[in-house]
Amino acid sequence: MTTKFEADVAAAYKALDERVEIICTVATALLNEIEASAWSNAGAGGWIVPTPRMLRLMAELRRVMR
Repeated sequence: MTTKFEADVAAAYKALDERVEIICTVATALLNEIEASAWSNAGAGGWIVPTPRMLRLMAELRRVMR
């Protein structure tokens, strides 16, 4: 039998693991989008022009990182 403290700690670690998994998933999708766009959508001076999907992923990543 676990104590309430042990259960609370386990729940906190589970929530943290889920949050990290979400952050990694969104970051991976964003990096893939940047990589796919880098060659076909580079603007003047070699800057990557963000696609709508890239902007959504960046906003989602900022949201989950808070």
